[in-house]
Amino acid sequence: MQIHNEFKGELGQLVDAYNALAKTMKKERMSLFQRELLLDTIMQSTPVSIVLTNENEQVVYSNLVAQKLFNIKGKLEGLTFTKIVNYLDDELKNSCIKKQSGLITLNKENKKQTYYLSCQHFQMNLRQHTLYLFKDLTTEISRQEINLWKNAIRLISHELNNSLAPIASLTSSALKILNKPAHFGMLPDILTTINRRADNLKVFLEQYAQFARLPEPTKTRQNLSLLLTSVQRIYDFTLLDDLPKTDGFFDGTQIEQVLINLLKNAHESDCEISDIALKVVFENNRLVFALVDRGNGMQASQLQQALLPFFSTKEKGTGLGLSLCNEVISAHDGQLKLANREQGGLLVKFDVPAWDKTK
Repeated sequence: MQIHNEFKGELGQLVDAYNALAKTMKKERMSLFQRELLLDTIMQSTPVSIVLTNENEQVVYSNLVAQKLFNIKGKLEGLTFTKIVNYLDDELKNSCIKKQSGLITLNKENKKQTYYLSCQHFQMNLRQHTLYLFKDLTTEISRQEINLWKNAIRLISHELNNSLAPIASLTSSALKILNKPAHFGMLPDILTTINRRADNLKVFLEQYAQFARLPEPTKTRQNLSLLLTSVQRIYDFTLLDDLPKTDGFFDGTQIEQVLINLLKNAHESDCEISDIALKVVFENNRLVFALVDRGNGMQASQLQQALLPFFSTKEKGTGLGLSLCNEVISAHDGQLKLANREQGGLLVKFDVPAWDKTK
């Protein structure tokens, strides 16, 4: 608002100062409005679904992609988040309610959909808010899977050539030596080298074959204490809280191998053994295992691909450890989830069936 200046002296100077201040504030307000408009345009155009809730779990901001995700016509603002999540699939819904971040895989009409959910808490205007980000990674992961399979074929071909070429060369040398009795003393070394290369090739191929021929789990009643004691002899860890009183109902051999693989990764993550801990809780007739460490964690791009076959963050890794674990847990109708911890390190969670005492 401007004031028409008909005054003289100090009052006139005061009105001029006021008008100058009002003009400056108007420019600042327009600049702020334009920045907010630009930011909102970016938010509405992004493929990531965005939902912001206040301390009362009411939606205070959302974009168009979020409306499609929740399949709700019209704006989400003003609606209660705990109600609109009922429109989501159970896996995504449960993760939202528990405010868990990580990869979530859905099975819709025999098609897999993968989302990355991020839940972040912060204060705005001295009030607690929660920001939910839903990123659909289905297309990206399918593309990555094709690239990974291509890389796997190249890797296997490379390893085969690395072994078969020297074997062929050594075999040719051995045949020549047979015609030269004076060189018979070289045959033991040649045969030993051929045998060693053949063994290395066998081990390499068995690692990949294991992933392809993973058997269906044989679920039986399992004692948690005995299982974890057996695993702890191989890779040490700290057990947090008491174990649930119920037993498990899963394939003991497969779940033991999952725990060994995950603990092996934790031990190789450049953290103290004392920082590696495991917790088991009973929820909804399932046992939830949570393994934590204080290692290097993973980058966001690595988290998105960590469960894919042949993807590895290690220089000499085969890329089968986590993907094999994921296949085992999926065969037990569970989910394997990875997430970085706030103060460094990684959280790995998976769930398996518990023993139903009523049966």
